[in-house]
Amino acid sequence: MSNFCPYCGSALANPNQVICLKCGCAVAPTNRARPINYADLQEPWNGGTFVLFIVLTLFVPLVGIILGAINLSSAKNSEKRRTQALTLLIIGGVAVFINTFFLFVFFLILSQMA
Repeated sequence: MSNFCPYCGSALANPNQVICLKCGCAVAPTNRARPINYADLQEPWNGGTFVLFIVLTLFVPLVGIILGAINLSSAKNSEKRRTQALTLLIIGGVAVFINTFFLFVFFLILSQMA
């Protein structure tokens, strides 16, 4: 490493200096960004598990919404698993809407019968 900043040309006070005190530019490479270790990423759910979660979400939409939100926000999930989580989240939201609609229609019919 040289004793001068490659950007402004000022002398560096310390040979191990990482940032130029005059211009603020980095004069040495830093190891701040940690590379992604793809072995640490969680694999997507297999077909049977994912279908089970979908069926469960259709009957209990809160399960899909919770599973979707947790797995969508986790940084350790693979892209495929995040796509599966988004699918569960959407199915859960649609199921809540459909269940609420049918509940409204059911109570409307009951009120007309009375």
